[in-house]
Amino acid sequence: MTLPIRMVLPIEPKAKGRGRIIKRGKFASIKTPDETVVYETSLAQLAQQYMPPEPIEGLLAVSALFVFARPKYMQFRYKRTGEYKYGKGLLPHGAKPDVDNCVKALLDALKRWIPQDERVVEVTACKAYAEIGGMSRVVVRVDEWNWGSAGLRAFESGLKLADEVPW
Repeated sequence: MTLPIRMVLPIEPKAKGRGRIIKRGKFASIKTPDETVVYETSLAQLAQQYMPPEPIEGLLAVSALFVFARPKYMQFRYKRTGEYKYGKGLLPHGAKPDVDNCVKALLDALKRWIPQDERVVEVTACKAYAEIGGMSRVVVRVDEWNWGSAGLRAFESGLKLADEVPW
């Protein structure tokens, strides 16, 4: 299977839960919440049909769109005109969970195919509410990273930002 890999996973997005410290005598370990483990397992099972049998090599760019169920109040329709107050399409999701925690859960679910997170050098992620009649889902694209426009712009803006910081 070649890159890019595109997948639409029909699952309600969730954030990675905060690990809890468990003490056993003199030793301590961190336990991932059961709900997070179940979610990551389900995500990995859904992704399996799209992914290659062996781990993906090289530097990677991952793009993700986390689409949440639209709340009832955002489905309001005017009786006279029949128009939806908030529109029919995708809407920005400006509430919890945080997008970075959703990305963490996604990357941990893809650990079988991307064993080292450090090889993911570019991440683009968005959260949205589903369109009217749409379903919750996670849309993912895994691609080989290169000095393409997005990667180069991000790198150059990072360099400019570093130049502006008074060291």
